[in-house]
Amino acid sequence: LDMAAVMRQTAGNPLFLHAVTRSDGPVDMQSAVRRRLASLDERVQETLRVGSVLGLEFELRVAAAATDRDELDLLDDLELAVAARLLDDVGHDRFRFTHALVRASLRDELSSSRQARMHRRISIAFHDIFGDDPRHLPELAFHTAEAAAIDSQLRPVAIERLRRAADESSAQFSFDEAAQLIERARGLTDSDDTALAARLALEQGIAESRAGRNMPAAHTFYTAIELARQTGEVGLRVEAAIRYEDASWRPGLPGVVALDRLREATRLLDEATEADSSIDDEYELRARLAVATLRALAMSGRNDEIDDAFQRALSLAVDLGSPNIEANVLSVYLGQVLFYEDVHRADDMVS
Repeated sequence: LDMAAVMRQTAGNPLFLHAVTRSDGPVDMQSAVRRRLASLDERVQETLRVGSVLGLEFELRVAAAATDRDELDLLDDLELAVAARLLDDVGHDRFRFTHALVRASLRDELSSSRQARMHRRISIAFHDIFGDDPRHLPELAFHTAEAAAIDSQLRPVAIERLRRAADESSAQFSFDEAAQLIERARGLTDSDDTALAARLALEQGIAESRAGRNMPAAHTFYTAIELARQTGEVGLRVEAAIRYEDASWRPGLPGVVALDRLREATRLLDEATEADSSIDDEYELRARLAVATLRALAMSGRNDEIDDAFQRALSLAVDLGSPNIEANVLSVYLGQVLFYEDVHRADDMVS
């Protein structure tokens, strides 16, 4: 037997070690789990199935609330499962399946409809116990989203909880997790709510960009542009174009596509102004748009337009009174234009 392979598959669990064949070492996990489960009372088996929907690790009071059972009564089942080496008691009223495959085998016995209904009960239990405690938002959001598969009325609630969970993950610098949460929220949007879909795509792209995944972010922002085009929200379309440019230049993509989207956004903003439409933070959007356009021109090799674009961006930043945007203008011009064309002039500007 290849004992290293056996240990990888079984994690040293005696339950699974007995399932290894002597010839080549494959582990029949599901059969081993079923045999062990068959030795337990049906009520204990049902408790473990609920636990499998709760997660790899779960808390006693949540399981009790989700099953509407007394904690001491439920403990009898959990302790029998611990004795059967299907669960570990990890302390502080928490239990963990001894192997991920134990949980998977139990969960696979449940239909998708039954799982969704269990998730709904679990989400109610989480909310009753923890409320809006940010430490439990990812779990609450996950179970609500799973329950929304059978209850469309839960979709807005699930989306809102997923967004709040993503905000909390971003606050903890877990940007990949935030992106995954928002991606899940996007999957729950109604097909006719393109404005919400565009905003969620923006939020996902921002999380991906902050995680350093600029190519996926650029793709997500481009999707946001296409979705925003189906809305009448000019500010949303401009923001999507700015974000796309910001993500696309970082991995070195040519600026041609970004420049087209930015010019389209500029035209929309001009038309909205001429029509006396109110755009939130219009002047800041114009300044950021000018900075993005300057960089896209540099990344497109449009050197004949760069100086005019620089003066326009700098003027907007100064008029806005934003040191940050002014610094961005100078950074783009120095780092992506003069550094390659006239390094002495760049030194003069810096000094």
